[in-house]
Amino acid sequence: MAQFQVLLRGEHFRLAREGGEGYYGFLKTVYVQSETADSACEYAVKQAVSDPEFRASVRNSPDDPPAMNVEDCAEIEKDPNLQDGPFIYTPE
Repeated sequence: MAQFQVLLRGEHFRLAREGGEGYYGFLKTVYVQSETADSACEYAVKQAVSDPEFRASVRNSPDDPPAMNVEDCAEIEKDPNLQDGPFIYTPE
C-alpha cells in the first residue's frame, strides 16, 4: 500500500461555532494508506466527515447542502508518524 496526503476543501458548511452559527469553508489535510489515489481520496472524505465533533457542528438543512472536494491528492513517502491536520475554518 502507498501513503497519500489528501487536501480537502469544504464550502458552505453551516456550523455551530463560538456561540453562534454561520457559514464556513475549511481546509483539512488527511493522511491515508491505500492502493490507489482514487480510493485514498474516497477514504479521506469518509474519514473527515466521520469526525464526531465536526458532525455535531454541521447545521445545514437538506435543501441547503454543503460541498466537500478533494483539492489535492499526492502519493508521499511512508511515515507512520504523520497525523491528520485540524479543520482550518474560514468564514464565508
